[in-house]
Amino acid sequence: MCFILKGQPPNRTVLKATITRILPFSLLAVVHALFISAIFMDRTTIHTVLCILFIILFFTILAHPKLPIFHRKALITDLSTAALVVLGAVLTYSIQLYWSPGPVLAAAMVGTIASFLPSINKKSRLLQLSPAAIYCGCFVGMSHKSIAADYVFIIVAGILSGLVLVMTRNVFQGVSGKLGSIAFGGVSLAAFVMYMLIEW
Repeated sequence: MCFILKGQPPNRTVLKATITRILPFSLLAVVHALFISAIFMDRTTIHTVLCILFIILFFTILAHPKLPIFHRKALITDLSTAALVVLGAVLTYSIQLYWSPGPVLAAAMVGTIASFLPSINKKSRLLQLSPAAIYCGCFVGMSHKSIAADYVFIIVAGILSGLVLVMTRNVFQGVSGKLGSIAFGGVSLAAFVMYMLIEW
């Protein structure tokens, strides 16, 4: 928490560091809460779900300050990262739609190919970041046809997931579950947007 004494100008560095931590963390916390709620809501009571959410949130808040923050600013890299999420989503969706190997194998195929991209040019920052972005898109592309009816949905969900990935790039790096949770948030938000557009 940041305290500013009266008569002194705000310390922009401290404020910026605080915002850099709080906003992405809050965004991921909301996505995780929705994800966990969706898993447990059908089979348990609301009190059990809230209890589980509270326990997870408690340990996450406890561990979060100990995790490192990686500051990185590059507009072109961020836009490319979001585009790679869309690419991974479209490729995975296409493979499972036309070749019918199942969503897991489709994601595995795209993810395996993406894992070799950094070896093409080890000095390229974009290629080093591409496997994670593409694999995040793979989770989006694994969506069932009953949810993702066409490529428009997949592209919208991919763009939203890409934006969330870019916004949360500095927090929880290397923590498992981040990419899947982001994809869940992107698909859920895309489903909500499509529903609202159809209703209106």
